[in-house]
Amino acid sequence: MTSPPEPLLDVRGLTAGYFGAAVLRDLSLTVGPGEVVALLGPNGAGKSTTLRAISRILAPMSGTVLFQGRDVAGQKPQDIARAGLVHMSERRGVFHGLTVEEHLRLHRLDAAIAYAYFPELRKLRSRRAGLLSGGEQQMLGMARALARRPAVLMIDELSKGLAPVIVERLMPVVRAYADESGAGVLLVEQQVQLALEVADRGYVLAHGNLTDHDSAANLLADREVLVSSYLGATTL
Repeated sequence: MTSPPEPLLDVRGLTAGYFGAAVLRDLSLTVGPGEVVALLGPNGAGKSTTLRAISRILAPMSGTVLFQGRDVAGQKPQDIARAGLVHMSERRGVFHGLTVEEHLRLHRLDAAIAYAYFPELRKLRSRRAGLLSGGEQQMLGMARALARRPAVLMIDELSKGLAPVIVERLMPVVRAYADESGAGVLLVEQQVQLALEVADRGYVLAHGNLTDHDSAANLLADREVLVSSYLGATTL
């Protein structure tokens, strides 16, 4: 029997918070090669805090984060990102005064990958980001993240503030990138059904604690219980 591949991201007993108060407690999760893993939960559950602590934007109180088998403790966020653990925050990470093309030239990004996943950005390459729509800005933010060729991509609230048609454009790219590159994706999302439709597995957070972990198919099949217990009926 072939043993499963080692996880690209292995989080063990992570506790983190703000001003000495823990908002995330003893969280453990893994993301394997080619996997999309959804991290679900309502506002205030600790989802964004999880990503910040993994990427060391926020120093954790305790716990271990292994990326490709190596402990990231003591590393700076920019060094972690450079090594291939990329955090795409909900702020989109675009600079209003720069054009699309200028964004994709920063940090020696691979613009070919960006345009392969988002060919519509080619037509906008001379436009300043401040003149793009919210959906176009999110495409640019995701294109920049993919252009770094991450081994693990962490995405915070991809659908936030976007029209459904834009979300339907972005979500398949998450799945395609994992399938085509063998990278892992950790997807933080409140839109439960959309996330689970592209995910392999899902974890559920409530009040800073993991309350469920199962295959995406099983969580989708039991989504009425999931919503009523943790997320609120408006998320589906």
